[in-house]
Amino acid sequence: MIGSFPQHDEVVRALAERRLLVVVGALVREAAGLASARGLVDQGLQDPRFDEESRRDIRVLADKGQNAAAFEQIKARLGPEFFRVYEPLLAGDRPTPPASLRALGRLAGSLPQVLTSNLDNLVELALPSRWAPLAEATADLASRTQVVFKMLGDARHVTTWRFTQDGLQNATYLAPHFQKEVAALLRSHLLLLIGYRGDDELLEELLRLRAHAPGDRNTPQW
Repeated sequence: MIGSFPQHDEVVRALAERRLLVVVGALVREAAGLASARGLVDQGLQDPRFDEESRRDIRVLADKGQNAAAFEQIKARLGPEFFRVYEPLLAGDRPTPPASLRALGRLAGSLPQVLTSNLDNLVELALPSRWAPLAEATADLASRTQVVFKMLGDARHVTTWRFTQDGLQNATYLAPHFQKEVAALLRSHLLLLIGYRGDDELLEELLRLRAHAPGDRNTPQW
């Protein structure tokens, strides 16, 4: 609940002013019963093309939180099969949004848009049907409304996937001509982070992009 945050007054004020930007992370997937990033790594490693040494090396990366690097190595070994293996795992089988996202759905009328690093459609399921998924950054991103910006792509469209190391480096929101737009979006809103660990790779990247100055009233809320 919003009232549980130490700065809840500022969160409520930002919500009323439609400048609350909710960013949804991987722990929400786990709350819905979907595989975590580490679980996805382990499931990929069940393929017989991996020997014990390569499994161990990739698990070391995952243990360090370097999931993008782990997925990159899995993709290199599986080749085109990578997409066939991971599409159903990422999308889930008719997942049900957890309580945190159902609450988000009730606030939809006061939110400008929602960002997520998840590829599943949990956020879309929790929001009214008029909200549309957006799997690539656009030149007008900061002014878009009622969209779910899926920063790492959409599970249903493999060409948009950006969760491997190479994929992250080529994510559209990091392209030079889009970075300014994404930074403007992040800086002009109060960020409410749901489902992120403090050492999440993407969270660090978002905060780098935002680079809010000391005293910025739009400090991220956890």
